[in-house]
Amino acid sequence: MGKVKKGVKKFQKKIAGGGVHKKKKLHFRRDKAEAAKAAEVQEQSVAAQRKKSDRAKPAKRAPAELNVDDFLNGGFMSVEAQQDQLSDSGDSEGEAGDDAATVDSDAEQDAHDMTIAAADAGSASESDDDDADIEADPMRAQNKQYKTEIASHQAQLESLREQDPEFYEYLQQTDQELLKFGQDDDDEEEEGTMEDASEDEQEATMRSPIEGAEEQEQPSTSGQQKHVSRAMVEAWCNAAKANASPAAMHKLLQAYRLACHYGDTEEQVHETMKISSSAVFNKLMLFVLKEGNHIFLRMLSLDELTTVTARDVQRSKRMKKVEGLLKSFLGNSLHLLGQMTDSAMLSFTLRRLRASVILLAPFVKLQRKFLRQVLTIFGGADKAPRLQALLFIRHMAAMLPPPALELALKGVYRSFVQNAKFVNAASVPHIHFMASCVVEMFGLDMAASYQQAFTGIRQLAVLLRGALAMRTKDAFREVYCWQTVNCLELWAKVLAAHADKQELRPLVYPLTQVLLGTVRLVPTPRYFPLRLRCIRALLGLGKAVGQFIPLSPLLLEMLQWGELSKRPQAGAGGMPDLALQLRVSKNALRSPAFQEEVVSQVIELLAEHLSQWSCSIAFPELAHLPLLHLRKFGKQCKVERFRTSSRALADALERNMAFISQRRQQVDFSPKDTAQVNTFLQTESAAKQAPLQKYALVLREKAVQRRAMQSSDELSVPRKASLIDGASDSEEEEQAPMKQSERENDAQEADEGQAAFEGSLLPAKGKGKRKAAGKQSSKSRPAADALSAGDDDQEDVLQDYELSDDSDMED
Repeated sequence: MGKVKKGVKKFQKKIAGGGVHKKKKLHFRRDKAEAAKAAEVQEQSVAAQRKKSDRAKPAKRAPAELNVDDFLNGGFMSVEAQQDQLSDSGDSEGEAGDDAATVDSDAEQDAHDMTIAAADAGSASESDDDDADIEADPMRAQNKQYKTEIASHQAQLESLREQDPEFYEYLQQTDQELLKFGQDDDDEEEEGTMEDASEDEQEATMRSPIEGAEEQEQPSTSGQQKHVSRAMVEAWCNAAKANASPAAMHKLLQAYRLACHYGDTEEQVHETMKISSSAVFNKLMLFVLKEGNHIFLRMLSLDELTTVTARDVQRSKRMKKVEGLLKSFLGNSLHLLGQMTDSAMLSFTLRRLRASVILLAPFVKLQRKFLRQVLTIFGGADKAPRLQALLFIRHMAAMLPPPALELALKGVYRSFVQNAKFVNAASVPHIHFMASCVVEMFGLDMAASYQQAFTGIRQLAVLLRGALAMRTKDAFREVYCWQTVNCLELWAKVLAAHADKQELRPLVYPLTQVLLGTVRLVPTPRYFPLRLRCIRALLGLGKAVGQFIPLSPLLLEMLQWGELSKRPQAGAGGMPDLALQLRVSKNALRSPAFQEEVVSQVIELLAEHLSQWSCSIAFPELAHLPLLHLRKFGKQCKVERFRTSSRALADALERNMAFISQRRQQVDFSPKDTAQVNTFLQTESAAKQAPLQKYALVLREKAVQRRAMQSSDELSVPRKASLIDGASDSEEEEQAPMKQSERENDAQEADEGQAAFEGSLLPAKGKGKRKAAGKQSSKSRPAADALSAGDDDQEDVLQDYELSDDSDMED
């Protein structure tokens, strides 16, 4: 091994030596405390021994103090011996002194022996414990080695002081740190003790006003619950609002927890407080929900920031001190959301907790629990809480770090899927509202929306592929059900609403293929309602993205239905509502009302589809085949109303073809000039001056009137009209509640909160949890009954439908 270099020696002296020196100081302080404790034990043992020996010595009394029994027992002999000893003290002073010295030396020797024995016993027990600890923990062996080194170092310094005083004085002048080894640790320990005492005094000063208020209101007694009065709550609120006092927030959150768990029958909550007044309950809930967010931001030193981000909350230096209080507030608020049944209280609570969403950033588990609970409210039956739940979820997706956005999008879509299984007159507005909410959520981030939309469309494509491959009734049922059809319409709305975003453009083609495949899966007249729904979805998607989708063949096939060439049978069946059914019975196929509704919707959709391209330079070629089929249908059909409708549409097509041909003859560019082809009649198209556009507008107004007349119970069914029939007023009606909620100010929220938590709205004990809305109480019929052939004459169940047989497919 070579010679150690000078740089290595300096490093060992400065760096490695410094670390060893700190460890030595730490162990020296520990040894010093143990030695002081051992000395104190020794002193106590010596004092106890001396006291015991003093008790064993007989008391010396004068002869006059002796009674008769003591005198007869020989007590006078000891007194006389004592007097003789005192009289002979002058003669035998040396001998008595030697005897006394001998007695004293013997006593001291005995005490010294006892001390050594106790020390040996203590050292033996300590050595045994140390040996056991050393065997158990290697760190103890290293600590013991450091202790030995420190003791030897001190012994060397003491011997150096006796042997070479001059060198010791030199060390005092040059290296005080070496001689004052261990004194710095004692100083630091004293400083730490003083700091702890000052912190305790400061905390006692902070808590004294609140505790004083509590003592004035209700003296605390052990084993009894303390009644929370209004004065106590006001004192806590003032202290928390003025100074952001942790002690006041601790008391407030204790009472808040009691209020949130009031009437909880599933969990026995042991509390030292008791709320007996509804006024105290209202005051407590309103203050914590309205001011809790601001107080926590002050406690985290984030109240001065203009915009608080999740990163600021996570990296706050005071998060460790506030973490317990913050978890208590959020956890109890989560429990409160799960127990509330009143719509007004639930809406107000969600609105106020929306401001505290940013405080969920450090707690991933609480984020998932809050999202799960709010999604349950979002799928409920009440309109106002659903809207507040959507805004809460949207705030979580926008403010919290990933994967909050992905979880929110997935949760909203799953909630829609669960509520889209059953369709009736009462659930249609709810499903349309949830669809609009999903469209709104998928507009926050296009990258995350693409992933979720791709997954959803792929699942629908897998269902369709399985049905085409197996060709069984069960496979067809998985596609031809309300859940699948509603999901297809939903994705068409999402892609149409965000058609200007390039990220979602690649999904237009696969969704179009899935919709077209669904239409042609079972091409029988009994599924004309389902076909019309899919065509409407494709019509809105093509209009939004500006791409041509061949819908004319699908509509013209419906006009070639054989029953339309015959006269309808009067009274064969009632008119079913096509908006609430996917399949109609065989008796309804021959009814005049059903045939009239089918022809009217086909003419309307065909005019709407062709009007989108009424200003295209290729419109004459595009409308040629539809014009031939319409003329043929007008000749073969025996119903005058149907012939009139088809001839009117054919005349509109002819006028529009003449309009485009006249304008096309005036252009000076060829078909290869794509830019000029795209701008052909762009102004006329925007102004809707084409003849076919005007006719389509008239048909749309008639369709609205016809649907209004058909709704005998005057049930208004909101639609996403911009995606279905082009009307913009329905879209504004759906978006109005959301915009109105976003414009709410603090004064309005205060009034609503006061009204929500007013009077006797204190939760009653024994109430159960809020039932999840959307669940059906009645059980659906088995699939075998739905597919049986004997139910043709009965009314159809919404969720159960019967597939057509081979004869129907041949027709």
